[in-house]
Amino acid sequence: MNQSLVNIPIPNWYNIEISSQCNLKCPYCPTGRGEIPVSGRGYLSREDFHIILEKIRPHAQMVQLFNWGEPFMNKDVFYFIESLASAGISSQISSNLSVRLFDEETLERLVNSGLESLLASIDGITQKSYEAYRRNGDVSKALANLRNIQLTKERLNSQTPHLIWGFHLNRFNEHEVDAAREFANEIGIDIWFKELSCPEDFQSTLIRKIPEILLPPANLHKLWRGRQNAHLPSFELDPRLPKTCNVCRMPFEILVIGTDGSVFPCTGVVGSDFVVGNLVTDSLEDIWHRAMKENREQLTSVSVARPWSQCYKCKHFPREAATIKTEEPVRT
Repeated sequence: MNQSLVNIPIPNWYNIEISSQCNLKCPYCPTGRGEIPVSGRGYLSREDFHIILEKIRPHAQMVQLFNWGEPFMNKDVFYFIESLASAGISSQISSNLSVRLFDEETLERLVNSGLESLLASIDGITQKSYEAYRRNGDVSKALANLRNIQLTKERLNSQTPHLIWGFHLNRFNEHEVDAAREFANEIGIDIWFKELSCPEDFQSTLIRKIPEILLPPANLHKLWRGRQNAHLPSFELDPRLPKTCNVCRMPFEILVIGTDGSVFPCTGVVGSDFVVGNLVTDSLEDIWHRAMKENREQLTSVSVARPWSQCYKCKHFPREAATIKTEEPVRT
């Protein structure tokens, strides 16, 4: 085992879920299907946010205020962004922009909040193509918000938030690529065309139920115009990682925190089985150097199976390589 890959510094990149609820019912999303357990009201409180912020403040450079839910459903979203900015920490949000039509006061507060970037997930130009996947959404509301945010930036002479339009391609919207590109160019924002994919964990059941949404491989367009991710990790993974393991980078670079303070090894898992600690009640050092370390050990030493580790429970873990020898947990 390469100990230099296991005993690594506390990360500077954090993902904090401020809302585990969403206004949409996207069929390939576990939130949209109601399959994610909601703790409490499903919203991060100001009190818990400040406890978490004080613990990550010495280390954090970037905080993503989203994961599986819609951040603008939390009434304190601007308070969180502004608090991070006051602490000298950059922030990002991903939103469907369809919760409500932003008024002028909301637009100005968003632009002045200190938010670094906003990814708008809007998969269509017309309501018919858009709602094939973004069910319960209103494309006219989403596009109006997108345009008005950019206009407000120009009026206030602000470079932020950097706007990126995320357009996931499927069978119902592929014919709108040119129109979407023209709209993005017209208002002066970047657009990102990406394949709509289904998480592997759900493919066996979902694709059989709703296969008509995914785009056939022969028709797939992958277009990208925009800048590189603003995050520059302070720690780079060693390229000599075991070739038998298709290593997930998240347990090495990021800490993922739920609305109740629960900590997960990555953004791709949900549920109590994957919780490694709670940043409201536990110390950051204990979570990163003990619980998360155990997952990093599992990923960098795949010849030994640790069935109690969260990464071993993940369906993406290469079990055929990890079942050579089973290790007993260390009792402390």
